[in-house]
Amino acid sequence: MLHTIRTRPDLPSATNEPTELLLACHGRLRHFSELSRALATRDDVEDAQIVDAAHRLVRYFRVALPLHEEDEERSLAPSLLARATAEQADAMERMRDQHGLLHEVLAELFPLWETVEAEPRTLERKAARPHALRLATVLDVHLELEETLIFPMAAALPAGERKRLAEEMRARRSPEVFSEMRRIAT
Repeated sequence: MLHTIRTRPDLPSATNEPTELLLACHGRLRHFSELSRALATRDDVEDAQIVDAAHRLVRYFRVALPLHEEDEERSLAPSLLARATAEQADAMERMRDQHGLLHEVLAELFPLWETVEAEPRTLERKAARPHALRLATVLDVHLELEETLIFPMAAALPAGERKRLAEEMRARRSPEVFSEMRRIAT
C-alpha cells in the first residue's frame, strides 16, 4: 500500500534559524520525491491512494516548492552573496540553475499527476517512471549542494540577520498555507 512509504516529514517549528526551516523543507522535498517515485513504480496501489498521492504531489510542488525557492533566492542568497567567495557565489548560481531543472521535470509530471488525480485508472507508470526518477536525481544533487555548501554559510551569519531571514521566510506563508501543507504532508 502507498501509505507505507510515508515518512511524516516534520513541519517547521518556531525557530530563528533559517537553515532549520530550510532543512525541514528538504525533509518534505525528499518525502514527496519518494512519493512520486512510489506512484510511478509500485503497482500495488489502490485507486483512492493514487488519487490522494497525485493530489498531494500537485499541491506540494505547486504551492510549497515556489515558497521554498523564494526563501533561498530572495532571502538567503542576497545575504550570502554579500559575503561569498567566488566558489560560494558559483554554488548559489548552480542552486538557481537546479531550480530551473526541477521545474523542467515537474512540467512533465504535473500533467500526469493531474490526470490521475481525476481518473486514477489512467496512471501510466511507464510514462511517469523516468520523470519521477529524474526528479529524485535532480533533488538529491540539489539538496546536497545546499546542505554541504550553502547552508553552512548561512550558519555563519550574525544572529540578528539569521532571525530576520527566518521571520521573512515565515512571513511568506499564510496560516492557510501552513494548514494545507500540514494536511498534505502527513
